[in-house]
Amino acid sequence: MDFHRWSSLVRRYDLGLGYNRLILLLTGAAVASGAAVGWLDGLPLSQVAWRAFAGGVTVFVAAVLAKEIDPDHPRSAVLAAALAIPTLWLARLSGLSFLLWLVLMLRFVNRSTGLAPKVTDTLALLAVTAWVGWAVSPFLAILAGGVLVLDGLLPDGRRAHVLPGVLVALAATAWLLLGAGLSTPTPSSPELTIVLLAVAVAFIGVILASYQITAVGDATGRPLQAARVQAAQAVGLGVALLMASWAGPEGVVLASALWAALLGAVAMRLIHARTHRSVTTG
Repeated sequence: MDFHRWSSLVRRYDLGLGYNRLILLLTGAAVASGAAVGWLDGLPLSQVAWRAFAGGVTVFVAAVLAKEIDPDHPRSAVLAAALAIPTLWLARLSGLSFLLWLVLMLRFVNRSTGLAPKVTDTLALLAVTAWVGWAVSPFLAILAGGVLVLDGLLPDGRRAHVLPGVLVALAATAWLLLGAGLSTPTPSSPELTIVLLAVAVAFIGVILASYQITAVGDATGRPLQAARVQAAQAVGLGVALLMASWAGPEGVVLASALWAALLGAVAMRLIHARTHRSVTTG
């Protein structure tokens, strides 16, 4: 079925690739572990099932996000999935819409399929943005508006996205100024803050190193645009830092799949650089 007739953001999942099979195995392990944790906690069967589902989605989406922010190193997605497993017992069903919103945002910017977003994609992003802006934070709606504007300014951008982006950002800002959804920032512990800042600083190095991209679009077979990939990386890092700085530990939990993806990308770059040095010096 040609899903790209209806959406430019849908990507195929090739089970012929070893790393994709590993990701599915890790996802299955997360589902089983989530169910076990729920059962040991004495939860009702329905809640055990939902916890298992939420944990599996979190691990799988961590890999999906890693593919979006580090397209040249798909094995970083395997690392991201593995890193997300310890957080599965913290997964919340309320965070699933946030994860969907994240995937839509990143694909809207980097165009990992190689295709420009369709009207249906824009409408889907606006609909999910409205939900997470209400359920999580209006700040996310402001970011989504910025992404629409950003898409219009990047190479091969859709200028028609600029006006809706401005309107969305202004509406969300007005909502904040009226006090709806505005709350006092929740501080994180110094130890957690140091760890997150270390990951963020290291990921800036990943962004700077992504000035050349060899990965190709799923639908076109042409190399992705480095400027768009770097923009998506910056958006992902911005979301992660926003959630951590404003919502504190709860925000980190909600964005745990994203932090796992960031850390997976950083780790894979370090492994790749070390391997390259070893080959060069050897």
